Amino acid sequence: MMKKIISITVLSIATLFLAISCHDPIFYMISQEVVQEEGLQGDINSMVKFGSNLYVANGRIYKKTAESSTSTGLYNGQWSESSTSGINGFVFFLATDNNYLSSTVTVNKYLYALAYQFTADNDKSLNRPSHIRLYASSDGSSWTQVNISTLTGLSNGNDSYGQGAARIFDNKEGSAYIRLYNGETPTVYTLNGIGVPTSSSAPANSLGAANTQFWTSPAICYANSKYYFAHNSKTLYYSSTGTSDTTTSVELDCGDIQSIAATSDYLILGTNKGIARVKLNSGIPESHITNFPNNAESLVTGIVPMVFVLNSGAAEGQTDEYASMTVGGSLSSSPDTFDETGLYAFYPSRGVWNRDGD
Repeated sequence: MMKKIISITVLSIATLFLAISCHDPIFYMISQEVVQEEGLQGDINSMVKFGSNLYVANGRIYKKTAESSTSTGLYNGQWSESSTSGINGFVFFLATDNNYLSSTVTVNKYLYALAYQFTADNDKSLNRPSHIRLYASSDGSSWTQVNISTLTGLSNGNDSYGQGAARIFDNKEGSAYIRLYNGETPTVYTLNGIGVPTSSSAPANSLGAANTQFWTSPAICYANSKYYFAHNSKTLYYSSTGTSDTTTSVELDCGDIQSIAATSDYLILGTNKGIARVKLNSGIPESHITNFPNNAESLVTGIVPMVFVLNSGAAEGQTDEYASMTVGGSLSSSPDTFDETGLYAFYPSRGVWNRDGD
């Protein structure tokens, strides 16, 4: 595997002092000379646990064991391409109606994949989705197309890729959904394996779910007997019921929150300005972020649409943690490059974040 050294040129003692005093993660990278490895690239919007594996998608589907790195002693290089036999298109969203928060649940239901086919829009120099297809698998490798042709909101010729169009998501506790949007009124349906999805009681604008509650953003998480959610802003909401009349909020000093994952003592946040974390005291988030004690903030610096914690009952830094990074808008206008997009991971025994891949 080819590797490259992340190097930071220090021009003077004053510059070094500034790095130490103002941005600890940068000093960490200088002092540790962390070797940046290769990993999966592209847009990764979701990670799910299905059966004994973790799954991600970046157009293709990849899987690895859901055993912790502490148990296996393995780190980067463990992802392998999973079969997409029967799938027509590029997969960018995954969901499951398997309960993967509970370690006692052994019955697997279905893994779902949402696949896009693209057509060139020569007038705007863009590739736009021309067809969107839903697939289900009971084993994670053999796929059957689910009939969604009769569902309200499906408009193959006009859907745009991303949150504004079709999206699948789950609540991590036994239910999965598809949200369709044709530019007018969004609709949400409950997924039923290879059967036609049925009308859902979820609000029409739902893009994410946790436990029994839905949210209009994928940034929602249920842990510590509380709901934590955000809607593309610096405001973090929390509630014991997940309803607006019992919601408390804190304004954080971070980027706009795109995704949330919980450990026992911290929330890990994916923002439009990189990864961040906020400390929890008896489940209540503090009103400011706390720097990671490693290189997380100096490595994962772009838009972070996905964060995932393998064991939410463990303390932050004591379990495998994952994040994805993407570029908003055009690459030419972004400080990040395509090489920096994709999957990142933290493994406790290594103590640092790095790229993660096959």
